[in-house]
Amino acid sequence: MHLPQASAAIAPAAQKEIDALLAQIVSSQCRFYRNGAWHDAAAAKAHMERKLARISQIGTLRRTEDFITYAATQSSVSGERYKIACAGQSPQDAQAWMQSQLSVLRARL
Repeated sequence: MHLPQASAAIAPAAQKEIDALLAQIVSSQCRFYRNGAWHDAAAAKAHMERKLARISQIGTLRRTEDFITYAATQSSVSGERYKIACAGQSPQDAQAWMQSQLSVLRARL
């Protein structure tokens, strides 16, 4: 996966949204599929935080959408897309779920 080389640091508003999305992952109690295995929400959050830290070392991310695209969508190792399965729902694409959660978050602000 090619990561963008952004010229500006992540905006405080974007960092606040990313933090809220990471908190939403844990509170969702959904399971996350990556690289052939299902993981609980706490493990998914920890994984995305590690990816975010690595990506930030390569080039800074400016927007929440950058976080979703580069840390919460697919494996940088296998290229396999992440999936999310929440109680009573079929598994869905993680990028779509994260974007939906971001829309809900922004509607509340």
